[in-house]
Amino acid sequence: MTTHLHRILAGGLCLLGLFLNGCVSPNHRYAEMGPVSARAHLRKGLASYYNIEIQRPTDASAPLFSLRLPDGPILRRTSLSYDALKRAGFSDHKLDYQTQYSHELIGHGVSFRFSSDTLMVVQLSDVSRIGGGGVGIGRDEGKHFYVLPLTQEEFESVFGRPNKTSDGHFW
Repeated sequence: MTTHLHRILAGGLCLLGLFLNGCVSPNHRYAEMGPVSARAHLRKGLASYYNIEIQRPTDASAPLFSLRLPDGPILRRTSLSYDALKRAGFSDHKLDYQTQYSHELIGHGVSFRFSSDTLMVVQLSDVSRIGGGGVGIGRDEGKHFYVLPLTQEEFESVFGRPNKTSDGHFW
């Protein structure tokens, strides 16, 4: 082979290596801790949790947490009933698709899904990109609240260290 062809081949391999290095680095984290699951973006190895889902949040086995509404009131997980959430200003969301839930209340980046009168899921989402205040989440004693996205440290201060964490790719 000629020297010119060697340079082209070496340059191409370098570019391929740089491309693969950037594409192969994990950019997404999924964490689980009992009934809590969360998704985070990874940037330079740092997690930014943008979605948290808590299954059966009023069960005794669920982690102790409280929610702070943007206008200040604090809702403890034990008081998350349909009527209490309606009084707090959450609105009914018409389910246009077949689901296992009978009704859903939404507002401020949080969704409450019910099956009959039982709260089945609380899902918090980052609403910072669309403006408006999101619901804050904190430990049950209600001293520190964090609005999504959460850092790894903030996530763990509310829920503890995840039992399972997996990093991967989200295209």
